[in-house]
Amino acid sequence: MTRSFTRTLLAPALLAVAIAPLALSASAAPGGEDGKQGWSKEHRQQHEQRRETLQQRLTELVDSWELSEADREALRDARKAVYADMQALREGDVGSRQERREAVRELREEHHEALAEILSDEQIEEMRTVISRHGKNAGGRQGEGDAN
Repeated sequence: MTRSFTRTLLAPALLAVAIAPLALSASAAPGGEDGKQGWSKEHRQQHEQRRETLQQRLTELVDSWELSEADREALRDARKAVYADMQALREGDVGSRQERREAVRELREEHHEALAEILSDEQIEEMRTVISRHGKNAGGRQGEGDAN
């Protein structure tokens, strides 16, 4: 019961943090089609760099778990599915803002359920920690300019 309860509590937070960079990277496409016309080339490059850094950290974390090839494939499939579903949601004609929020919430819940079938509570917590630390580090770099 505790395991299920913990997963239920962690699901929205973990998935919101995990999906947010993906949604931003997809919406930051060059050409201004994304509503981010004000983003400079440098800002887009920094965003892409942060996304790649996060992906590298997550890959290292998953490697440290020494998952079976079947579990790795299941994680890849879950990631691809959520990417595709989020893209379809962004491109689709979802009615109101509230309907869009509900659709995103449902998608996050489905993705969390898929992750919970593959990963333990501890692994999900480790993933959440890596993502959370990445977000704090990215926020700390903003506005520092070229001081280094």
